[in-house]
Amino acid sequence: MTTDTDLTLRALDLSVAGMSHAKIASLLDVPVKDVKALIKAGKKQDPRVPDADMDARRLDQLQGALWPLASQGNPDAIATMLKLMERRDSMSGIDADLPAAVKATTKLQKVNRAQAATRADFE
Repeated sequence: MTTDTDLTLRALDLSVAGMSHAKIASLLDVPVKDVKALIKAGKKQDPRVPDADMDARRLDQLQGALWPLASQGNPDAIATMLKLMERRDSMSGIDADLPAAVKATTKLQKVNRAQAATRADFE
């Protein structure tokens, strides 16, 4: 059984994911005119600060989507991942993980260069 809190938080999550009010209404089986109020209620019920929460959720989604490409050595994905990590650090006020991030990124770039060299040898 879905509670009102579950519904409002789900509406908030779908909104954060960038879905339109019409799509949210369809997924939650509610009238489109009620979606804005559900999202607003979701922000009030969410235990995190709404603006910081929205940013954190978006960063999580972006990072999750980019990770497969970055881990395969895609230079653009790696650069974007670094920017996301820097943004997360600036939001939390923690810069201690930056050296580890640079080290991991350097390793991914080396792997990408090695793979590119191997492909070039076969062409």
